[in-house]
Amino acid sequence: MWEPEGPLPQQIYRRRRFAAVGVALVVLIVVVILVAVSCGGGSDEPSAAAVVKTSDSPEAPATAESGTATPTGTATSSGTAVSGTAAPGEAPQPAGAAQAEGQETTVPGGQCADSSIGLTVAPDKPNYTVGESVTFISTVTNIGSVPCVRDLSGPMIVNTVEAVDGGQVWSNADCFPGTGSDIRTLEPGEQAQFKMVWAGTTSSQGCTPADRKPVPPGVYAVTTHLGSLAGKPVPFNIH
Repeated sequence: MWEPEGPLPQQIYRRRRFAAVGVALVVLIVVVILVAVSCGGGSDEPSAAAVVKTSDSPEAPATAESGTATPTGTATSSGTAVSGTAAPGEAPQPAGAAQAEGQETTVPGGQCADSSIGLTVAPDKPNYTVGESVTFISTVTNIGSVPCVRDLSGPMIVNTVEAVDGGQVWSNADCFPGTGSDIRTLEPGEQAQFKMVWAGTTSSQGCTPADRKPVPPGVYAVTTHLGSLAGKPVPFNIH
């Protein structure tokens, strides 16, 4: 017996629509749950790699304060003399870039021994006229085989001028005795240079302006000193 053909009752269509919507909602809920679980896997706690990196990182070392004292009668950090009792430039002025104070001074060679230091001085020319300023360049060289440290401050770097046929006529320490310290690390073969400009006049301890007189013509010799260490005298002429 044949079943009648034709459209189904409206109730059948409604049930099918409701079933399709229900299935879609279930699928959507499942997808939302899966996404939420996946995103929630990362937490605020650092990963193992991050924890290791953080714990192994050393604390930043405290930065040593640095400063250059500029009392009257010494050179400022730029090498400019601040005393009116002596000719400008008679304080030692670094000819190159000075290392910052407060630097690390623990080096293989420790304190530079005198035997590891080469000390020279040279006037900028061999001949001068009476009253003319004379420029000296002092050079400190590490002639050792390992790095070492040495105080190259104003009190340590001293130039003296003597008349070949007489005694001492000038020392920068008379007018610029210097203060403080300038501890530097010198690598093997490294040099530190200092410039001094002598006014061509006499000096005595205390550097009284009225006592400073132009030196007469003659043959003179300059010697540079680093503490108790002295270089070889270098002659020059004043006409």
